[in-house]
Amino acid sequence: MNDGFLRWVPLFRIGFAATLVVVSYLAVTPTEHKVSHLVSDKLNHMAAFLVLAALLDFSVPRVEFTIAKAGALLGYGLLIEIVQYFLPFRQFSLLDLAVDALGLAAYALLRPLCRRLPILRERWQGGATRNA
Repeated sequence: MNDGFLRWVPLFRIGFAATLVVVSYLAVTPTEHKVSHLVSDKLNHMAAFLVLAALLDFSVPRVEFTIAKAGALLGYGLLIEIVQYFLPFRQFSLLDLAVDALGLAAYALLRPLCRRLPILRERWQGGATRNA
């Protein structure tokens, strides 16, 4: 990994923490779900977990995006669903958890493209990463 990239790691960590706060807040506040919003809700889940995966991966750049990082985020998704089970205005949904996993898989599949983008390439240059 390029040492120049390391100067950006604190910003990625702040972004990751801020995104966790926002997603957590949205997960426990009341919302009206209508059938027409089902697709939109699932796309939001997928996008949120794709962004969380990218921010976590860039926040801990010396460790590759493996089952450890993905598993931690999927555990967070499960925690959200468990909390929602106990909220009268929310419900536990295995489909939400599955779509969260799709967001993580989407990031894993997009990583080769990210490696080619000039603005992101610096993250992988130098090769000083390890598997978790």
